[in-house]
Amino acid sequence: MCAGYGSRFYPESKVVPKEMLPAGREPIIAGIVRNLARIGVDDITIIISPGKEMIKTYMEEVSFPSMQGQSTIPHIEYIYQHTHRGTADCVKLVQDRMRGKPFFVLNGDEIIDSVDSYRGMIDCYTKYCAPCILLQDIDISCCNQFGMAEISGDRVLNITEKPQLSECHTHFAYIGLCILDDKIFPMIDKCISHSGEVYLTEALNYLAKSGNLYGVTAPSTRYDFGDIGKYYLENIRYLIDHDDMRDRMITGIKNLINKYD
Repeated sequence: MCAGYGSRFYPESKVVPKEMLPAGREPIIAGIVRNLARIGVDDITIIISPGKEMIKTYMEEVSFPSMQGQSTIPHIEYIYQHTHRGTADCVKLVQDRMRGKPFFVLNGDEIIDSVDSYRGMIDCYTKYCAPCILLQDIDISCCNQFGMAEISGDRVLNITEKPQLSECHTHFAYIGLCILDDKIFPMIDKCISHSGEVYLTEALNYLAKSGNLYGVTAPSTRYDFGDIGKYYLENIRYLIDHDDMRDRMITGIKNLINKYD
């Protein structure tokens, strides 16, 4: 999903879509697509908004050629969300295209960089034939930054969006990766609009209440580029984890710390 305004990145996002900002040496969206290709996903739909055609241009002219030689090179289609109506509306836009088959849903500003996470999700869906979400065990003091999921075994019982600590009864956070199917669309129709937006978390909670949502707690490495403060720190972490400049980066950071300490 890449249709958001990127308002937390103004003024940069007025010129460059947030999803096109670098994660290491390639844009965030290219890293997301590359990870999906690694697990064999060969059909991808990217939801964009008017003005974000740079994403399509990059994927067609730069990213695809660089993927030659990989075992899977995905076909990508683009659907416009012409009016920003939230994440649930983004998912609703693929209803006709995804009818009758399961599909991953990912945010365009997060990279989940773990093959085990994706495979765990696939195994969960195969076992239960029902939607599932990726969960991470977090420090509960950070609960107001996430949708928090109460679970029983593999089943998700309830999701509360960004609760206050006094209202939170779980330490499992939904971290933005899920597998959905046709069961999600009636739940989206039930959702209430909040200032013109409909949130996927609310639709997922309806699924949970109906007994049709499961959680996966497979080990995962997540890079969250969602706001300007996180972006710079996560980009440094991503470079250190992925780039051949690792040793040089670590030495440079240590020198900076020593300089300003």
